[in-house]
Amino acid sequence: MTMTATGMMDTVSNVKAVGDGNGAKSAADTNSTLDWSRVSPRTEGDAADLITVNHGSISLTKPNQGVFYGDPVATVEDAWATAIRESIKPETIGNRDVYVVPQPNSGYAGGMGGQLQNYDNVTIITEKGTSRVVTAYPSGATPPLPKDYDFLVGNNKP
Repeated sequence: MTMTATGMMDTVSNVKAVGDGNGAKSAADTNSTLDWSRVSPRTEGDAADLITVNHGSISLTKPNQGVFYGDPVATVEDAWATAIRESIKPETIGNRDVYVVPQPNSGYAGGMGGQLQNYDNVTIITEKGTSRVVTAYPSGATPPLPKDYDFLVGNNKP
């Protein structure tokens, strides 16, 4: 175990990959710390830069936005440690794993439609089966719906 910059215990390096037999891996199954190296085509920075730019301060040009209260990267790292400790399994959507991690007072609802409601979860999206971060943001308690989701009952495939 090591201490993180925020003083939290880092147990990630001591977790063994075991899998659950059905393809969904918990955060602990990835057996690694978060990988921030993915370069965003929009910001041309790494994932930490993307999260800071998009979710570090309120933007009234966005219809809806999760905004972190504090340091976005530190909050995501703390949430990932919780995901490891609690063996949280993701929802897999296409080639992405979506983790919704309980993290009290992580942020608030911003953007034009945001009502500044408190968010008590952090959604972390990684490349499927890895800990390589695509994005992360404070959120409510549900994963995002796929882009092609059909709201008519019975028309969606599992």
